[in-house]
Amino acid sequence: MEHLAEDDCWKRLAGAPVCRLAFALDGRTEIIPVNHVVLQHRLLFRTVPDTGIDRAVGESVALEVDGWTDREAWSVVVRGQVERVADADGIRRAEEVGLEPWPSRDQPPTVLVEVVAMELRGRRFPRRPQPGTLWYW
Repeated sequence: MEHLAEDDCWKRLAGAPVCRLAFALDGRTEIIPVNHVVLQHRLLFRTVPDTGIDRAVGESVALEVDGWTDREAWSVVVRGQVERVADADGIRRAEEVGLEPWPSRDQPPTVLVEVVAMELRGRRFPRRPQPGTLWYW
């Protein structure tokens, strides 16, 4: 196993179309798939008011993306806090790249949030080919 450098972690986060966001809500652990964008080491996504993600603002979360090829697999985990984005520059740039919630709802996306990364860890490891097996590591 190889630990990934911080820049490599950010590149892999930026290249992954969907991440999984885990957080505590009402005494339960929630894990929600979220589409996101990375803009200058800021991990942004949109949601609508009063969703679980909106209610998680100010709370600790973990976010994970992963991927694999025939020869390797990798994972990047971000631990941090969800915060609302209120700065005009962040909102403008999210709008420029067309960041929308996934899946969309009837209500327009009005809440832009960011996972403020406090810890960023990535790892990569080789895969062992096993012909005839659907999944292998």
